[in-house]
This record gives sequence, C-alpha cells and structure tokens, in this order.
Amino acid sequence: MEFEQLRAGSTLVVTVKSSDEFHDDITEDIGSLEHGDSVDTTPTLSFTSYDDLMETLTPRVLELFETDRREEPFSINETARIVDRDVKTSTRNLVDLPN
Repeated sequence: MEFEQLRAGSTLVVTVKSSDEFHDDITEDIGSLEHGDSVDTTPTLSFTSYDDLMETLTPRVLELFETDRREEPFSINETARIVDRDVKTSTRNLVDLPN
C-alpha cells in the first residue's frame, strides 16, 4: 500500500478473511471493471487470520498510522522524525503492510 494512498483516504478498512474469500472479492471486482462498473477504492488491509493481524498491526505500527492522520506529514521520513523512530524501520512497517 502506498503512503499517499493511505493518507488520501479518511478510512482504512482492516479485514480478516480466508484466501478463498479474498480471491472471490478480487475476481468480482475484476468482473465489475471489465463491465465498466466502478468498484470500492477504500484503502483496505486484508489478513487471513487474527494472529496475522495482531502480529502486523502492533502498537508501534498503529502509532505511525495515528501520527500520519493527526500530523499529515509529507513523507514517511517526516513521520519517523515526529515519532522519534528510525526511518528504515518506520518505512518497513508501513510499506510492507499487506494489500
């Protein structure tokens, strides 16, 4: 997920669904696009288990989200500076999130 994409939306949807459900949703969206219909473009993170969700969305990652929402920094580097954290780790925390 791109940093700008995350900032552009006011809502981030987090889901837990099976790989089959995720595949079905994507297949349905592709079919809609092929027919000229629009699809929901709300930024979404999908996980296949609650354990994966809790392992990924740690308090430190959630702090980055909250800082981005509250401060509206221009870059991940600025976000890392605001929370007084390492830029490399902060970048990895945000860029490596599942789509």
